[in-house]
Amino acid sequence: MANEERINKIIDELTLFDDDLMSRVFDKNIEATEYVLQIILGRKIKVVSVKGQENFKNPVTNGRNITLDVHAEEEDGQEIDIEVQGGAEGAHIRRARFHSSMTDARMLKKKQKFRDLKDSYVIFIYKHDKFGKGLPVYHINRHHIEETGELFSDGSHIIYVNGKYKGDDEVGRLIRDFHQSEAEKIENKALADGVKHFKETKGGRKLMCEAVEKYAQEVAEEREKKAEKRGEKRGEKRGEKRGEKRGISRGEILKIIKITVKKVQKGYTMEAVAEDLEESVDTLRPIYEAVEKAAPDYDAEKIYESLDK
Repeated sequence: MANEERINKIIDELTLFDDDLMSRVFDKNIEATEYVLQIILGRKIKVVSVKGQENFKNPVTNGRNITLDVHAEEEDGQEIDIEVQGGAEGAHIRRARFHSSMTDARMLKKKQKFRDLKDSYVIFIYKHDKFGKGLPVYHINRHHIEETGELFSDGSHIIYVNGKYKGDDEVGRLIRDFHQSEAEKIENKALADGVKHFKETKGGRKLMCEAVEKYAQEVAEEREKKAEKRGEKRGEKRGEKRGEKRGISRGEILKIIKITVKKVQKGYTMEAVAEDLEESVDTLRPIYEAVEKAAPDYDAEKIYESLDK
């Protein structure tokens, strides 16, 4: 298949769970942004600005920067970061904390009072069920007074939306729209029009082709760097299974096995375990499957040895 055909096939299959498409659909699209936020937050909302793929630079030298998929601001100054996440990589719960801190750090000007700090929201619309409980939305109250159990309301809000939710309600209909690759199958007009523009018009399609090509190049370069750093060699099955070619020691692998055992016993999916460990699903798969086969004894040493077989 020619490169152009491959790119067009990728674009045809993109959904709103793919940030390259999602961030462009929502960029300056106040109607679509208000629609999504009103469903997730459960209240009326007036958005005054919305930007896709906005970069937040870390003021610390060599500090990590972030790019928000969608950055919206309400009329009262509240800041909202909307992230879509299709896979396990990049979905660690501490990412939400980091995004929240980066958003807050930009909200006060010099000499402004801390009481002037507006509420901030970090919303992850995740393709899977992050916490495996089947709920449509999970609201995270990060802070409470330990001795009394009372909430410590600092105005920071973290929300996860369950991308596997299939209820016949507003959230369920929103999630169905996010899963659609064809504009005509999307129920909400603002979302459908946005997807149609970037998939079916000449100008929009051109922008998506450029975005996909750029992303493919970045992925290729990143993989090359990682391969050089870790000394990975394709085809060395033993190294891949045990992680030794990735520079992971026996002790570290055993630690991953023991954590995976605990997660499996609690009913965690492979995707959820991979997220918590900040590993890709493909990397974790042999360990996860070995742990499942080891039930009910879950002997870590035996599981480790089985990875060679």
